[in-house]
Amino acid sequence: LVDFPIPANDDASKSISLIVKAISQAVEDGLSERKVDKEDTERKRSEEEGVAEKIAADSGE
Repeated sequence: LVDFPIPANDDASKSISLIVKAISQAVEDGLSERKVDKEDTERKRSEEEGVAEKIAADSGE
């Protein structure tokens, strides 16, 4: 549970819409950033595995 007061006119539909839009955009940004980070981590891991396999193959020759 996050408890941050947001000063606004909570009776106005435009105000509520603006707040919800800002929060949903922040969630979307966070999810896309996390996806990029995960893809980078997976790419680095596969590169490291490829290097390790090449080293193992070279040392076995």
